[in-house]
Amino acid sequence: MDQITIDEVVRQLRTALWPIAIYRFDDNPNEPDAGSRRDINLCVIVPDDQESTYHKSLKAYSSLRDLPFPKNIVVRHQSDFRKRSQWLDSLEWEITTTGCLIYGQTESGNRPRPVPREKELASDSRQFC
Repeated sequence: MDQITIDEVVRQLRTALWPIAIYRFDDNPNEPDAGSRRDINLCVIVPDDQESTYHKSLKAYSSLRDLPFPKNIVVRHQSDFRKRSQWLDSLEWEITTTGCLIYGQTESGNRPRPVPREKELASDSRQFC
């Protein structure tokens, strides 16, 4: 997926949700054609508030409905994401260790590069961000 398309996805999600951060992640990074697929997997971190992540997910999908490719969008409140990203068997941990931050900052203010957690990923030259 090209950078112009990713920029448009970020722009539309920012308008709809006012997220803290957006991560792009690969649901199966060891798949041979993972880097060339036309779908997008996103985790959108939103502020803790009264609106449920279910309703925010509906807004996210609605905001991207005109873009002609499959989307998988996971919306998490910031406190839930922070807590779950410490669990080694969680999607959130996988996203923070192998995903790519495409909008926002980490709590330390840095824009991190993906950190592979397995040697197979470290030797993989594909970049999906």
